Amino acid sequence: MDKISTNFKSEINSDQEMNIIFKFIYSNGDFSKISQEITSTNSLELLSLCTTLGIDSLCEKLSNYIISNYLNKENSLKIYADSLKV
Repeated sequence: MDKISTNFKSEINSDQEMNIIFKFIYSNGDFSKISQEITSTNSLELLSLCTTLGIDSLCEKLSNYIISNYLNKENSLKIYADSLKV
């Protein structure tokens, strides 16, 4: 299991994340079309963008993906604390 990146300023390219979101939208919400592009580095940025854009179906699928693949007892408290700072 990869560790999730909690550093929002690390190697994030919003254009890349928006392309992933557009791919999800244009594939009629088929999460399998984008799941290979989701990494521990871009997952929280993607979640932030889809929340801001109001794409609820992606937010739900992405949240479940993050919980299943990246969230663990070592990083969950740090992610929570970091979210309060934003």
